[in-house]
Amino acid sequence: MKKISFIILAAGKSRRMKSSKSKVLHEICEKPLISYVNDLAKKNSTSGTYYISSPQVQNYVLNNFKNAKTIIQKKQLGTAHAVECASKIINKNNNNVVVLFGDVPLIKNSTIKNLIKYKNKISTVGVIVTFLTDKPFGYGRVIIKNGFVSEVIEERDANEEQKNIKLCNSGILICDAKYLFRTIKKISNKNNQKERFLTDICKIAYNEKKPFRFINCKEFEVSGINSPKQLIDLDLKLQESIKDKLIKKGVVLISPNTIRIGYNSKIEKGVVIEQNVVIKNGVKIKSGTKILSGTYLEDCNIGENCIIGPHARIRPGTQIYNNVKVGNFVEIKNSKIGNFSSISHLSYIGDSSIGKNVNIGAGTITCNYDGIKKNKTYIADNVFVGSNTSLIAPIKINKNAKIGAGSVITRDIPKNSLAIERSKLSIKKKIKK
Repeated sequence: MKKISFIILAAGKSRRMKSSKSKVLHEICEKPLISYVNDLAKKNSTSGTYYISSPQVQNYVLNNFKNAKTIIQKKQLGTAHAVECASKIINKNNNNVVVLFGDVPLIKNSTIKNLIKYKNKISTVGVIVTFLTDKPFGYGRVIIKNGFVSEVIEERDANEEQKNIKLCNSGILICDAKYLFRTIKKISNKNNQKERFLTDICKIAYNEKKPFRFINCKEFEVSGINSPKQLIDLDLKLQESIKDKLIKKGVVLISPNTIRIGYNSKIEKGVVIEQNVVIKNGVKIKSGTKILSGTYLEDCNIGENCIIGPHARIRPGTQIYNNVKVGNFVEIKNSKIGNFSSISHLSYIGDSSIGKNVNIGAGTITCNYDGIKKNKTYIADNVFVGSNTSLIAPIKINKNAKIGAGSVITRDIPKNSLAIERSKLSIKKKIKK
């Protein structure tokens, strides 16, 4: 079986994005487009991944993708020219090459696996990925003769009859490496765009009696991006897909159109998520938990049967265990909250470790930053902290201790103790006007 190399085209100038940043570095669901494509290549490549890139994209790839190789495309002369840029460094011996696009992030891993499997199964130099659509405008049309791809016609070069064809080209293909780089030299720029199109290889192969085959995927998978509007549309499509999977799994979403969920968040069945909730990447939520409206979660773990919110903010590095209540306008950052503990109102907990059955009163803050470094607060099991308390870290509140409301605690509190710190109340006689 032949080895698989990947070429990812990511050198476009992104003029229509109206941005100094390459379009492949723009994000959907807080992840760069090119990272989705890299994940596919990483899962399926057995002989290297090569990025045809601009200097900006090259810098990102080399800093973020292990073992990736980059080739700068100095002039944008079409997709055939882009692929040809890799001809000097790619391994052509006993290799198949898969061509992907850095701005087409939603292609499924199963589609790429089927593409590779089909190529290995049948006798053909290559296979392209196609899709059916009722709105083919802008796509290359695929001409099929006797089950083979005879030609791919770009929109601008198609006649009226060809424009009615609903089978369209995604641009994604697999091809024998030796045939690809030998034949790509024959592709010309004699078309309306004056560019060398990689898909012209299909017509050459057909005329040489070595025709390409094709496999279909869903149109959703090959949605690309050329403008800020398309970026928004694709983000919404991915959000819809993520939420549909969660609903089928048994997650209850109240007003799902108002909810955002990160692409890699893991949410178990039986979780209820109310309206206007933002769940960023890296969040894990276990069964039975309710996330109430207006809550913002990022890179945190939440256990079973918790109630979070409304309007809570849980920041990175936080682990909330089971049966915990985190109420309205509570912010927690880089902390552990033990089973059956409660932080119900208007509090800030940062860089803290809180045990089981702890009650944190309204308005409590951990003063974790001394102007130089972040300090830890330790609160043991069964501690009661009264409202409007300031805990000056580093500090430890031991088991079963109670802190009186309004206290400023500056040193460790022994177990089974009551700590109260308040200035003396002074009432002055009413002053005559």
